[in-house]
Amino acid sequence: MKKIAICVVLIITSLLFANQALDEQSIQEVRVSPCKPELRNLIEKMDQAKANGDVSLFKNLLDEYRKMNQPVIKTDGPQVQLIGPEPTIGSGPQPFWSGVDVTVDSAWDYQAFSMDTRSNGTIFLAASRRATSGDDYVVSVWASSNGVQWNWWLTISWTGHDIINPSIKVVEQSDSDYFFVMFNSYDNASPHEEDIIVLRHPFGTGTYDFYNVSTNTGVPERNPSLDADDIQFSNAPYLYCAFESGDSIAFIRSLDIGLTWVDRQILREGDPTWDYDNPECTFGWHNSADSFTIGVAWHYRENTGAERIRFRRCISYGAPSGWLPVTYFPAPTNHLDRKPSLKMTHGTMPSGAIIFARCDTVGNDEEDLCIFYTYNGGRSWTNDTLYLGGEYAVLNCLSVDDSPRDYHAFFKGDYDDIRYKEGDYDNLSYDGWTFSIAISDGGDISEATSPASAVFDTMPCVCWKDITNSIWYKIKFDALWLQTGIQERQSQRNTIKLILAPNPSNGNAKIFYQINKSGNVRISVYDASGRLVNNLINEKKPAGTHTLNLDNRELPNGIYFVRVETPEGTATKTMTIVR
Repeated sequence: MKKIAICVVLIITSLLFANQALDEQSIQEVRVSPCKPELRNLIEKMDQAKANGDVSLFKNLLDEYRKMNQPVIKTDGPQVQLIGPEPTIGSGPQPFWSGVDVTVDSAWDYQAFSMDTRSNGTIFLAASRRATSGDDYVVSVWASSNGVQWNWWLTISWTGHDIINPSIKVVEQSDSDYFFVMFNSYDNASPHEEDIIVLRHPFGTGTYDFYNVSTNTGVPERNPSLDADDIQFSNAPYLYCAFESGDSIAFIRSLDIGLTWVDRQILREGDPTWDYDNPECTFGWHNSADSFTIGVAWHYRENTGAERIRFRRCISYGAPSGWLPVTYFPAPTNHLDRKPSLKMTHGTMPSGAIIFARCDTVGNDEEDLCIFYTYNGGRSWTNDTLYLGGEYAVLNCLSVDDSPRDYHAFFKGDYDDIRYKEGDYDNLSYDGWTFSIAISDGGDISEATSPASAVFDTMPCVCWKDITNSIWYKIKFDALWLQTGIQERQSQRNTIKLILAPNPSNGNAKIFYQINKSGNVRISVYDASGRLVNNLINEKKPAGTHTLNLDNRELPNGIYFVRVETPEGTATKTMTIVR
């Protein structure tokens, strides 16, 4: 009987962990496209020189690498049309705009956005744009010296192709600065080939060259996510890109600033029963030897209906041998996790953050904005909820800056607005983030196109698709002056009424609160140090006035705070317990 009982336990245990075991099998190695052995040996030496900070050796190896692996410019595909002059030096986004949104452009449709900034004060915005019905999508790039006036700088087009999903990056060096736009092209004629291509432009040269990043015939390759490590090793930055390759997540890197792309790797291979999409690639660096220099997060979908977030880190600049096993993020029962946005810090503590949407599949299908975060370079993660009850919190983006040590989250709120939260490196749990504020000045936010953000100096900025006019959509832009307790025009909907009675009390009291629209309500109690001591409710409530009995008789005498958070905003009252 004892042996039978042990067998039953083992069977049950194997079933409970079946999905996790499935996800972790055969993932210690990545599948890499073959290359010449002498080239592979040279790349490994370059990685080692980079890890050792040996700039002289790296440059010598890079010269040898270029002789053995000559770049090939793509001349038979996309074309650049210059609409305006190259951007001039600016001052960066204007501070504290009091919620006034700038209209950058209007068009028939927009498919995706990406943003980056240059240290001279120029802001760049790329969007896949459709001028009128029936036109092909092109990628247009706008530039602004102040965030108010936007110049339409260039357009990338390809006859018979949709140019979509742009990802932009400015790489700054001592000898030259570079501008990259990576995108996927979709051939509108059968067999509808999809390839990843990059535009490379050294500022001030007048040259705009295209290079193939990945052209795998018969396999749709899309949704590139581009980043660079021009912070740690600026003399010889690598470029990194994660993208979809069929149902799989692929990764590729450039050792020579975008001229050639090597090490086409499959980080996780899908098949007809599941697929992986929407990858997010980030570079991060600090002094911890086993922390990740490259991180890739993506969305995982099973044919059973399960949707989860997966993450994989590399501790050696994207080298195939440096990838560690996939991190498995479980979700609560009857919940789906979607649309990850990933960032990591540079040169400070080894923190990383993934914000994503968590959808409740039972009831009202509400989507909360959630976070996975790490303080030890990706070895362990904690999760928390940042915003409750958002119907489209799936639309989100994340930025990070290292001067004030902050993460910046932008997302679509319950009332068709763009909302913002700021979190410090040192505290990425719910209580470490500021209250969410509405920064969009009216209008309706797209339910299908995620916003994009960037940081100039210490100033986060964001763009999004406004769909107020159902025929001509707009790109809207806003910037925020970063400071503790950020002052941006508060939404007029933030009119929550909160009353505690009696107050002071002996621990028995009532909470009276009023909300103007139905939505998820979270009421919590915190002590004087800000530590959470009690979650009272976390559920959807109809519009109107509500009463909640507050029984805190087990708490010691002292000062406490009662906080009510709804999609309209938050309200906090001080509560005193005296016996």
